Amino acid sequence: ASIVPKIVFLHTFSAIQIFIGIGILVLRNPILPTLAAIGALIGIIVTNGSAFDITFRDVSILLAAVALIVLHTQPKQKTPQPPSSLT
Repeated sequence: ASIVPKIVFLHTFSAIQIFIGIGILVLRNPILPTLAAIGALIGIIVTNGSAFDITFRDVSILLAAVALIVLHTQPKQKTPQPPSSLT
């Protein structure tokens, strides 16, 4: 017996994932929704460790989320400007 029926849990989890995805796509600094996605993916990997197709898919998505965090936390480098000609 579970506390929440499976269908209710699935629909609620899916809605939360949609909001996380929208946050990653829309926000200027998507660190918080990306951290939420990382937490959800770790939870999926831990609870579905024996389902290798799910585990390997989610590990690759997890690494992409970690890469997104790394890209957004690195300091921005200024691009060199070409010298202006005075002619």
